[in-house]
Amino acid sequence: MQLELRFPAKKFVAFAMTIIIFLSSVVTAVATTIAATIIDDGKTYIIQALSSETEEILTQARVAVGPSDIVTRDDEHGIVITIRRGREVNVTADGKTIPVVLYSEETANQALQKAGVKLGKNDLLNIPLSQELDDGAQVKVTRQHAIHVFLDGGFLSPTVSAGTVEQALKQTGVALNEDDIVTPSRDASVGDGLIVTVKRVTYREATSTEEIPYTTVTQESDTVSPGSFRITTVGQPGEREVVSREKLVDGVVTDREAVSSAVTKQPVAEVKLVAPTPKIKAIASVTNSGSTFTDKNGKSVSYKKLIKGKATAYTSNGGTTSTGKPAQYGYVAVDPKVIPYGTKLYITSPNGKVVYGYAEAADTGGAMLSGRVLVDLYYDTESQCRSFGVRNMLIYVLD
Repeated sequence: MQLELRFPAKKFVAFAMTIIIFLSSVVTAVATTIAATIIDDGKTYIIQALSSETEEILTQARVAVGPSDIVTRDDEHGIVITIRRGREVNVTADGKTIPVVLYSEETANQALQKAGVKLGKNDLLNIPLSQELDDGAQVKVTRQHAIHVFLDGGFLSPTVSAGTVEQALKQTGVALNEDDIVTPSRDASVGDGLIVTVKRVTYREATSTEEIPYTTVTQESDTVSPGSFRITTVGQPGEREVVSREKLVDGVVTDREAVSSAVTKQPVAEVKLVAPTPKIKAIASVTNSGSTFTDKNGKSVSYKKLIKGKATAYTSNGGTTSTGKPAQYGYVAVDPKVIPYGTKLYITSPNGKVVYGYAEAADTGGAMLSGRVLVDLYYDTESQCRSFGVRNMLIYVLD
């Protein structure tokens, strides 16, 4: 028995047209997609893209691109999009941190080049130069310097990190005392070939004995002839124990300061007897018989008394005399009991080479009242007084 399936003619035609349209749309869709290869930092995958535009292809593939990433495209053998991901890396050297961007397969060496940092032959790096870096990596350069250190009678030639002299010595294992002398200064910066000198400073106490000189006491005695002397007690030096604080630089004493002392033996004074000193009389002689003399101008002058005696000189910055007169040249000091105030005088040396001239007794002083000096002559300056000194003079008491 055969079964036939029959369809109305119109229905069959409609069904056939539907099948044809469906197959055409499928063929059209397949024909309009494009194969694109994406290489993302070494990872490769292929997608069927609906557009040939790079940005739309990456969007369709849900691939995000950052501002530091590099996107390239090659259409020679189909669409090939290559993405090189940027890695932000910090390079620290010489107290500065420099950010740079690296890409796949780039190493610490490229990071230094991009940062403009050059390595010295002694410098240290925290990672190998050939190491490929990840995002956020830190490249740190520690500067190293070869220096020379002279100390304790020898020298060292260490390689030290950049910094100060004091830090370099600490790295080398050199311990410094507070008073040690370091050249250049401890806070100076180190550099290749720097020469550092360390002088050790120490202190110590030292005890020494010092001599105390004896003094000489001179006594006058009638038992000693003029021009000779006699020692009645021999002088003996004393002794003093001194404790000093000494400063030593590399073992050599450079400074010493006494901190205490004590007398351990008192000195004995020497006693020396000498002949009595002849007394110089203020008044050598007095001539009462009046006569005349010739003054420095050649004039003959009469006088009533001539006194020979010791004269000195003095001056003052203004002021007045004992009689109230101004202290000035021509007014001289006397003992008023010997030469009354107001007495007119003429004063000259016995040989006439030193002439004070006319004067008036207007002042007095201790030397005159004690009888040691007959007259004290006023001069305007100290140099004139020093030039005059002490002399025997002739004092004419005028009529």
